[in-house]
Amino acid sequence: MPPRRPPRRLNHEPAAIRYARKQAGLTQAQVAEQCGVAFSLISEIEKGTRNATDAMLNKLAAVFNCPRVVLEAKNNDSPGPQPNGGGGSLSHDHSVVRS
Repeated sequence: MPPRRPPRRLNHEPAAIRYARKQAGLTQAQVAEQCGVAFSLISEIEKGTRNATDAMLNKLAAVFNCPRVVLEAKNNDSPGPQPNGGGGSLSHDHSVVRS
């Protein structure tokens, strides 16, 4: 069987899922058990080869004790400044205010 291709657009950020799991001190097997799913599903979600459903994102957020929004894919379609040169620039004032 050929390797699974990543979905065109993910509902989640694979790196955020992995980070939240590690911060919770859990293994993929423990997360799978607590979510009531196969270990392979958690592994594929973290790799980005499988999309997390809304229900799965809710379960993961509960297991990791974090807001769901932390795990969701970021919307890069919004107007305004984008990192690395897309649509304007942000200036930062690094001066020190002394009183």
